[in-house]
Amino acid sequence: MFCAMNLNRRVYIFRHGETDWNLNRRIQGHTDIPLNARGSAQAEELAQRLQRCPIEVILSSDLARARQTAEVVAAQLAVPVYFDPRLREASLGEAEGLTVEEVVARFGGSAWDKWRSTDPADWEFHFPGGEPKRSTLERSSKALEDFLGQHPFGTVAVSTHGGVIRTLVGSCVTGGSDAISIQNCAVHVMDRHAHEWKYVGLDEADGDSPEF
Repeated sequence: MFCAMNLNRRVYIFRHGETDWNLNRRIQGHTDIPLNARGSAQAEELAQRLQRCPIEVILSSDLARARQTAEVVAAQLAVPVYFDPRLREASLGEAEGLTVEEVVARFGGSAWDKWRSTDPADWEFHFPGGEPKRSTLERSSKALEDFLGQHPFGTVAVSTHGGVIRTLVGSCVTGGSDAISIQNCAVHVMDRHAHEWKYVGLDEADGDSPEF
């Protein structure tokens, strides 16, 4: 785990714990699915990992899976939690509620690849009736920038979703989508100096977790 040392801001961005829809490879989007038992245990384990870092506050999506993960971590770290709906997962339109296999069958493998991509050329992609990836990036980055501008916390954790992480973190990382892990409770660490972001690294729990 990477811990803050005399930097302007450090942000730990983590994905929520597992849900039944994750387990079944079903696309959630804005659908409000809670953590399952394994997801709750993952949140507890995440809190243990984050105890090594001087986190002062958690900013979270208001959807149940992210909110519950944030609340578990906040309780163990004894820090406050703020919620912002702009950190919700992308709205995925007609893909929402489908399994990965159903998405590929209905919209094609190239659509699935574009959804997972971090290439800026794919930021206009969206499923029918859904939200363009660029919109996800703009609202989530604005939520984070607004929070940092309004509060003096030096070390912030963010509880959010796979699609948000792929766009938000991916906008600061080169090397393609393989560089952006979205395993449940994976933590991406970023530093902010003035208005510039630098990607620091990744911390993951041991064991398998859905990568979608």
